[in-house]
Amino acid sequence: MAEGVWALDRLVPTVICVVLFLVLVSGGGCGPTVNDALRQDDAELMARMLENEQLVRRRGMKGETLLHLAANADSRQCAALLIDAGAEIDARDVEGRTPLHLAAFRGHRKVAALLLEKGADIWAADKRGQTPYRLARINADNAMLAMMLPSDDAALPGDGGRGDAAEWFARGHSLAVVGRYLQAIEAYQQGLLIDSGDAAIFYNLGICYQKTGRRALALQAFERAVFLDPGYAGAWFNVGILRAEEGQFEGAAAAFRKLLAMAPHDDQAWLNLGYCYERLGRSEEAIAAWQRAAAIRPDKPEAHHSLVVVLRSLGRSAEATHHYRQLERIDPHAAAGIKPLPP
Repeated sequence: MAEGVWALDRLVPTVICVVLFLVLVSGGGCGPTVNDALRQDDAELMARMLENEQLVRRRGMKGETLLHLAANADSRQCAALLIDAGAEIDARDVEGRTPLHLAAFRGHRKVAALLLEKGADIWAADKRGQTPYRLARINADNAMLAMMLPSDDAALPGDGGRGDAAEWFARGHSLAVVGRYLQAIEAYQQGLLIDSGDAAIFYNLGICYQKTGRRALALQAFERAVFLDPGYAGAWFNVGILRAEEGQFEGAAAAFRKLLAMAPHDDQAWLNLGYCYERLGRSEEAIAAWQRAAAIRPDKPEAHHSLVVVLRSLGRSAEATHHYRQLERIDPHAAAGIKPLPP
């Protein structure tokens, strides 16, 4: 069975700007600062500074807390001390960003792991609607996403009504790309309850059904995708594959013809169309389809192999011999599996 291609992420990156503030501990301003502790992830220095109990609650010009700064600097040890001292895990700056937003945006996995362990919210949306999860998706940070996603035997986390269809679809995509197809299906289905008009989501859902062996449901999903978007070539290809697997060769041939009207140089589609015609007893159309496949990809052994078998069965020895010679050159092992042609 052909593999599907995941739909492209449509999320738009958002630039995060962090304004750092410095907290001086010596009266004359000539001693070490909190920024020094964060930059070096110096737990001993941070612990001395936190003797000032007010420090953990201080905020900068943009409303950022010291935990925001620790996340921005990937200072895990300092972040741990701040949390133990009472720092708020999901504190918001004036833009609505939490420390986890900064860790996700910067790709700072050490501090992100700590924040997640302490219960940081991956679905907290800032004033632009961005969540830490979405920022990790934009960065294609699969390691960060793996930390954010639930364990294999856990249910999807509730989002308290915050998630919209796009968020569910993003969850489904990230679950699917790490092979967690059952959970991806659940996420896609939740999103489709909100918005059932996206052909790409039905396509991805079909891929997940394929991967879990539920071919009938996969076929339904792909057929829905081409209903919503008749120009969806990849979905037509998979409709053809699944219909053929179910013995629906007329329907499969129709799907491949739809695809070839859009992508006439798809050699695999011509090859599959030829198989459908052959199963329907339409030998001449099968030969024509395989010849198209061989013309597009002369080094494709499957097309030559099929042509040898069918042409020989029809008594067209000269044509069969031509394709046999081509097969011998391309794939001697495949040619050896065919009974030798008469001279």
